[in-house]
Amino acid sequence: MFKKLSETATSRNILSVLLLSTLFFGLSIGFEVLRLDFVDWMLVREDPSNHLMGWLFFQASPWQWPPGATPLMLSPTGASIGKTDSIPLLAYTFKLFRDFLPYPSQYFGWALWISYTGLGLSSFNYLKKRSQASAPALLLAVAVILCSPVFFNRISRETAHIALTFHFLLIAALAIWNQRQDSDLNWKKIEIFNILILASSMIHPFLWIMLVSLHFPMMGYFGWRHQRLTRVFIWSSVTLALSVLCLKISGILGGEGDLGAFGFGIFSANLLSFIDPNQFSRWMPDLPSNPGQNEGMAYLGFGVLILLLAASWSKIQNWKAGQWKFKISPCVATWTWALALGFVSLSQRITWGENEILDLTPLYEHLNFITGPLRSSGRLIWPLYYLIALSALTFALRLSPRKALGILILSLSLQVAEVFPFQDHHWPTWTSTPPRDFLTYSDLQGVDRIRFYPPVIAWEKNITDCMAGVPIEYPDYLRLAISAAGKEIPINSGIASRFPWQQVEQECRDLKNSILTQSPASQKTLFVFHSQTSVPTEKLNCQTRGPTLLCRLKN
Repeated sequence: MFKKLSETATSRNILSVLLLSTLFFGLSIGFEVLRLDFVDWMLVREDPSNHLMGWLFFQASPWQWPPGATPLMLSPTGASIGKTDSIPLLAYTFKLFRDFLPYPSQYFGWALWISYTGLGLSSFNYLKKRSQASAPALLLAVAVILCSPVFFNRISRETAHIALTFHFLLIAALAIWNQRQDSDLNWKKIEIFNILILASSMIHPFLWIMLVSLHFPMMGYFGWRHQRLTRVFIWSSVTLALSVLCLKISGILGGEGDLGAFGFGIFSANLLSFIDPNQFSRWMPDLPSNPGQNEGMAYLGFGVLILLLAASWSKIQNWKAGQWKFKISPCVATWTWALALGFVSLSQRITWGENEILDLTPLYEHLNFITGPLRSSGRLIWPLYYLIALSALTFALRLSPRKALGILILSLSLQVAEVFPFQDHHWPTWTSTPPRDFLTYSDLQGVDRIRFYPPVIAWEKNITDCMAGVPIEYPDYLRLAISAAGKEIPINSGIASRFPWQQVEQECRDLKNSILTQSPASQKTLFVFHSQTSVPTEKLNCQTRGPTLLCRLKN
């Protein structure tokens, strides 16, 4: 009977966390994004547009090997569902049902809901195992985590990156490994952790890097303490091989993309990241920082900072009284891992605000084979962020019931009042964009390819100097691309996160030659230019659509 009552209470708690997380999701983002046919909300910024374009062209492309290939995008080189950060795990799932989906469609609203509910459930699981607090106190603590500025930074329309909102994978990993006793670890938990690694490899490579970096030291620790090194080695090798295979088939590894070191040392954290609001506080001004360091955004918020100060004071008093002793444990190993990633997140130039206090370039220049893919190293501060926040909340939950409720209500009130986005970060729709069907039937009649000039629509390295090309305006590009994907017409352009730049520059040269030489292969090509293009259009039949020219070769 007691077991049945316990199971009922657990189910009730899980349902409560799901409802709480869904409420926060609705208040911060809005439920309209759950509509599969509602895509306009993703066209407000480059990263979400990148995700959407990757999915639409992947949906239109036939199944092939590798499964993540998107040959209709960045044609003829092709792109992949992984390099557009379109969450391969969900893309594979939804592509199985593409014949039943509206066009255009999106699943990214549901991805955000999964991220919210996952964050709530994983933090509830973490905190419940470390305290004997009541359900109301645990729900208050979960609500504080749901008000994390570092999470809002990835869902805000100004800095959104949907594939990077799956923070619950990190908290779930922390719940497995951050134990005080070796006896709390077992093979069942390790199996769950291996599943987390495989899932992360099909969501975003940065999440995979964080979990893999935890996997090997902790598995080594587990094997050493339990004298199972051979079994641990086999498990680790199989997990690594399978996750690398997942990265490969999603197109994240391999192909023509650029995995160079651009960004390392720029997109970093700094020593003030935990107290720098970075536009996420209604009360505190932003602290000085260098360009690109918003990727290392890790502001804790007033509510968590108060808990952290109280927890730190309590630890100091216990240490003075001789009640705190250091011993090697999984908990210590987990903190060491988080601190190590936090150090790497600072990159080779460690800064205090805008001021550089230490240059480690001589050290990192010998590690470029490791740091190369870490173009946004500031994100590596996330495990330390959540470990600090969860530890502060664990301290509060271990207080007497009345004190715990009081301090958690205060903490949550401060977090909501200071950082919760509410309506000011809702995802708006564009009301001034061209109609969705930017290309009419007559425009596409006989067209088997669309070639943009210049071919790259990007915010990092726009090849506007490619024969003095002027890129078309961003909204026009998006509407053209949506229409092209719907007609399964390949395009030579894209907003992929890593471009094969040499191939793109060659395409730029070939594009002009095909126009000037009037090659027969180009008779079925629709050329797209900005109205201020430097390409001679006298030999072309062009139609003007605002600042955009749609051109065909004359017969």
